[in-house]
Amino acid sequence: MEPFLWLGAFALCVALHLVVHPQARLFRDALAWLGRHPAPFLWLMASLMVHEAWSLRTGDPPPPVMAHALSPWPDVFFDLAARGWQRFAMLFHQAIYPPPFLAGTVPGAILMGLFSAAGQMWLCCYFIASRESLLSDAALRPALARWRTILVLAVIHAAWWWMAERTDATTRTVREWLMPQFLVFLAPLPLAAAAARVDFLKAGAVATRWWGRAWLPMLMFALTAVPLLVLLEFALHVLPSVLPPARMVTRLLVASILEASLHSWLFVSAALLLLRGGYLDKEPSHV
Repeated sequence: MEPFLWLGAFALCVALHLVVHPQARLFRDALAWLGRHPAPFLWLMASLMVHEAWSLRTGDPPPPVMAHALSPWPDVFFDLAARGWQRFAMLFHQAIYPPPFLAGTVPGAILMGLFSAAGQMWLCCYFIASRESLLSDAALRPALARWRTILVLAVIHAAWWWMAERTDATTRTVREWLMPQFLVFLAPLPLAAAAARVDFLKAGAVATRWWGRAWLPMLMFALTAVPLLVLLEFALHVLPSVLPPARMVTRLLVASILEASLHSWLFVSAALLLLRGGYLDKEPSHV
């Protein structure tokens, strides 16, 4: 019964964000946008399933498991908090989850970095194009035109994916607590490059101005988004208790839907917050 309680708590927290959260309208607007434009959710869900299936097929080792349920609660809490914080940072950098190309190698990390950086730039251009009533196909060309920004992001993403395969304590500490802060700082960069139609250096200036204007709403957003992602992490951890190993495909599908839906929803919410906080919207109610 306990796994269902945790999954129920996760669903309840999502509902509270839509109803009683101070930024509830923002979350509802994001949900409405995803209802009209499901492509980002579907791409992320499919990429998560491909990643997991690829890892299972090639026998790549899974990430370090969470502390056992019987472990002291401080250990469980800090492990979940670290993963929730990492998930929050990757909201802004992981529109499409890259397959584990040559996992554990520098070339593989570079390929994964290019994949995730290009995917994130596409998502931001797609988001901006949809708000300007342009065809979704109009997102691909602007994304490719910002290749300098993609390359810079790819270098940073490559470091992230490379550290994911390291097990030493120092690298793990950097990846769990320091690298996410840097990624959060860069969160507005792809969106700024897409919205302001500028490349890397000018996008960095725009992103800095956005942070100056929207840091307080973003802090409020993070204070509830991170715990929600922590609950997601725990829900994914208890999912095998609900679905037996014989239903591996079903488990992968459910996990991918949960993860992709929450990540997509929170990203769109944050994107709307940044755009409105950066005063790019003439009409704040415009989704």
